Amino acid sequence: NETDTFYEDIQEDNVPRQLMSRTEFGMSETRKKMLTYTKRYDQHAEIWNIDKKKYVLEWGAGKPKLTEFVTKIKRKQNMQNFFQNLEPICDVGFIRLDSHPIKLALIQHCVEWQKEFTTLLHDFARKDLRELQDYFVHHSASLQEDPEDLKELKMKTDLLDRVNEDKRSIQDRFEPIDSQYRTLEKFGESIQDDEKEMLDNLRPNWGNFLDMLSATEERMKRVKANFKKSLEESQLQYARNVVQMRKRFTESGPFDAKVRAGEEPDIKRAKDFIEEQKRKMEEMRKRSEQMESGLQLFSVERINYPELKDNASEIKLLEKLWGQYENWFRHYNSWKRIEFVKLVPEKLDQFSRLNLSKLKKLFQQHKKMQSWQAWYTLEETIKQFKKTIGPINNLRNPAIKPRHWDALKNEIGIVDFDPYDKNFTLGTVLSLGLHKHDNTVAHLAMVAMKELSMEKNLGQIEETWNETEIEVIPYKKGFNKIVGVDTLNDVLENHQLQLSTMKNSPYYSTFAAQINLWIRILNEIVECMDAALSVQQQWIYLESIFMGSDHIRRQLPKETSLFKAVHKGM
Repeated sequence: NETDTFYEDIQEDNVPRQLMSRTEFGMSETRKKMLTYTKRYDQHAEIWNIDKKKYVLEWGAGKPKLTEFVTKIKRKQNMQNFFQNLEPICDVGFIRLDSHPIKLALIQHCVEWQKEFTTLLHDFARKDLRELQDYFVHHSASLQEDPEDLKELKMKTDLLDRVNEDKRSIQDRFEPIDSQYRTLEKFGESIQDDEKEMLDNLRPNWGNFLDMLSATEERMKRVKANFKKSLEESQLQYARNVVQMRKRFTESGPFDAKVRAGEEPDIKRAKDFIEEQKRKMEEMRKRSEQMESGLQLFSVERINYPELKDNASEIKLLEKLWGQYENWFRHYNSWKRIEFVKLVPEKLDQFSRLNLSKLKKLFQQHKKMQSWQAWYTLEETIKQFKKTIGPINNLRNPAIKPRHWDALKNEIGIVDFDPYDKNFTLGTVLSLGLHKHDNTVAHLAMVAMKELSMEKNLGQIEETWNETEIEVIPYKKGFNKIVGVDTLNDVLENHQLQLSTMKNSPYYSTFAAQINLWIRILNEIVECMDAALSVQQQWIYLESIFMGSDHIRRQLPKETSLFKAVHKGM
């Protein structure tokens, strides 16, 4: 039909459709074959996906055997051969595939893997070889030097024994190293000339090393004999030194304070001696350590020195004892500088008790101190000071007045001091010896307390009468009346009794003027009150008669006129 289009004609024609169908099928099959071809490379993806250096280093950390290296390298060689034998050109349908680039890349990866493994094997072989060479050099140098002391002799003897024990294991390392280098050569690893020379000289050097060991053993026998003789002489000298040291320690040690109780000893000399002995003990310890190596080396029984043990324990005790000396006199000297009026005797007593307790505890725990005069001296020093605290406390009594200090001066015959001066310190009191007059001071303090009590009572009497007022109340029109006299009389009687007691007290003379004054004042108060009350009583009585009753006034006109005149005058 002339009106049909080209596409309509093709659709109605079977031949073109068949051609298109076969073409699509051919393309699909070609694609499948291409995918199959490329997948043969995907199965070897680990060759390029894995970090070669990291993998080989981690694998090498497990110390693989030589056979494991060979297996790994050969596997990579086989893979390399496999890739080399692959045909790079392949026709798939109407398409030709060329895999030369990937083939060459895979071969290069195999080569790199082999290089990583051979490099690691080379590192291991080189390390083992150098370790042996260093072993020969280092131990030869050490063993060929003669020891300078017993410690070095012990070290070199132990080293010689260890090297002799290592001989078999050292020799057993030669063949594995040779095998490693043969393997490296087999796989084409490059070996430097100095490394080859080191490998070639391995066994000759080992022979020289063995000859050196034999010569060293003979030399060490002679050296040991000389050192053993020297050790025996050193032991004898050490023993003499121990005896001399113990003798000087017992004869010159600060076991005696060399002063009377209360006096300050030479603490610095004692501590210097202790430090000197500690240094000597340290020297002896070091010398003993030096000989210890020789004693073990020659299987000589070690000698114990009880003198050193005694010295060590007694040095510690002396440190503690003289530490207490130093602590006591440091505080004691600081107290002596304190102004006397600022002293707190309770603190002095507390510190003294504490130090005495520590000293006794030290004595009880260490019986050696029973023979040390220095301990008894310190104990007596503290006890003597404790005895002074009582007099000091009495002199610090606030009841003591200047008159008491004057009385004390007269009593003990020492007048040249002012207890209220800022330079009057505890040291002044001790230097004047005031604490030695403890009975006088105690009596003086007791008198001061009694007098203070009397002084307070007089003050209370004065304060009472300065504040006391006579109570009066209004009485009838225009008059007042005294009342409350019973309480007033009670106070009067009480104060009169107190004043009477004071007058009979042995401390009366100090307050005689005040006491007599108040006796007189109170007597006058009594007289005035009696007179006032008597007049008040009579007036109240007469007033009720003459002023309150007209009948009585008419009967007694004369008496009434007289009362009125007196009343008016009052």
